[in-house]
Amino acid sequence: MTYHWVDCDRDFITQRYDRLADVIALFDWLFFLPSGLRKHAVDRLSLQRGDCVLEVGCGTGSNFPFLREAIGATGRIYGVDLSAGMLRKARKLSDRHHWTNIHLTEDDAANYVAPEPLDGVLFSLSYNTMPHHLTVLRRVWKQLRPGGRLVIMDSKLPPGLGGKLLLPFSLWMMRHTLLGNPYIRPWEHHAELVDNFEMQEFLFASYYVCRGVKPVNGVRASSQRRPLEGRPGRPRLQRRSARSWLRPCREGLNCGDLPRSGIRSRRSRPRRITLSRSRVDLASRSSRVTTSTSPGSSRPIPFTSSGWSVLAPDIFSLDTLAQPAAMGSASWPRPSPRPTRVAMRSSAAQAYA
Repeated sequence: MTYHWVDCDRDFITQRYDRLADVIALFDWLFFLPSGLRKHAVDRLSLQRGDCVLEVGCGTGSNFPFLREAIGATGRIYGVDLSAGMLRKARKLSDRHHWTNIHLTEDDAANYVAPEPLDGVLFSLSYNTMPHHLTVLRRVWKQLRPGGRLVIMDSKLPPGLGGKLLLPFSLWMMRHTLLGNPYIRPWEHHAELVDNFEMQEFLFASYYVCRGVKPVNGVRASSQRRPLEGRPGRPRLQRRSARSWLRPCREGLNCGDLPRSGIRSRRSRPRRITLSRSRVDLASRSSRVTTSTSPGSSRPIPFTSSGWSVLAPDIFSLDTLAQPAAMGSASWPRPSPRPTRVAMRSSAAQAYA
């Protein structure tokens, strides 16, 4: 069964979070949010006294106590959120603690412009709820100063069978509560931008905190240009020249021991391999290559997708290519065993006599 996610428009998201503003704190308990995870995400920002930080989707300000502790009274905290109900709770929190360095804006994060360059940007359980998350990410990335830190803290499906079993329930729950898309993989978008990408997982890999630093010169280091962590990559097949494939056969070794990854094969594409001293040509799979140990004598050697199935002679001359035989591989003649040294000496003695 295939499951799909349908994004909601801005008005629907705003109305949903306005209704959830009074009970949003209960979802930390409902979704088993690990204790101390919010503080750990703020610590990963490596903020100092007097820094300015932006929280995208700040909500009711659950992270403000940790941010305020990190930057002190001389720093600035900027928060942006779509929901007026969420920001109302956040303002009450700041007024209760007399925090005058917190500035809140009710707007779409894709349109937000900070009044100064940012030392840190935090997405806390908000990235997956934004249908235009990539636009928001690029927007705040431009406002982050070189050397600034970007941290994303959110939930995800655990890997393996557990994630597959939880997917239907997760989709149903998100549609009726927080509108978080479980198919989004923020850590991949994050790793494409930053240097020194790091990711930590919590509670059986159902929560994570990923962190990265914006390059100072705006260009990522060459050592950082690597496949994204968490994304499965296709292994590269080692390519070797035709002569390197023929060398074991020339030395009289068992060519069936050759690696199978040297010549890639597709079952849907028939091929023929024509061996010469200088090249390997691909054509039909059912062809044969003739090898000769002496003038006038030749024997066919069948080639299959698994490699050579016979022992090649010491002198490996590939002179002619036979056309694809009408008969199958089962009817090909079995090669005669290699002559031993005793047999070669006796034949030489007879020829001398």
